[in-house]
Amino acid sequence: MRQPRDLNATSAATLGLLHRLTSATAGELARAAEADISPFWGITRSQIFRELPLLAGRGLVGAGDTGPRGSVPYHLTDAGREAFGAWLVGAPHPQQPREELLLRIGFGQHLGPEDLELLLDRHRKVHAARLAHHETERAALAEAGEPYRLVTCEYAIRYERMVLSWIEDLPKLLLTD
Repeated sequence: MRQPRDLNATSAATLGLLHRLTSATAGELARAAEADISPFWGITRSQIFRELPLLAGRGLVGAGDTGPRGSVPYHLTDAGREAFGAWLVGAPHPQQPREELLLRIGFGQHLGPEDLELLLDRHRKVHAARLAHHETERAALAEAGEPYRLVTCEYAIRYERMVLSWIEDLPKLLLTD
């Protein structure tokens, strides 16, 4: 059995995006991350810029010639393909959810009722917009015949619905009689 080469999820996401794109600059990878994995995995442009030289140093990606404005195209090496494949089937790492709304609600005792309602309304609007976006994306992915991206989009839809339902229930949940 292949052993993962100590890839963290940021490294694996970068390798996975390169696997899909064949060759890309950090900026192109950041745009692909926004389009392809942002519904379920956050990776910033600065993380990608930091990650690529580290992956190159480990021989998992190769760097091409520097282009306009200092951009460097990267490609997956055979070692990178192998490491990514091993990561895909490897044991999961424990994860802690990072949800800003939960962090804010966790400190909610410092909010007045009006501020709490404003906070919930703002988050309700953001999550409703995300839900609408993912539902539109789901139709396009189904038409394009992309089952793996389609199921991750379905996860994003269900997540947004769950958050919206939780926001609606929150006032009842906070009542402490």
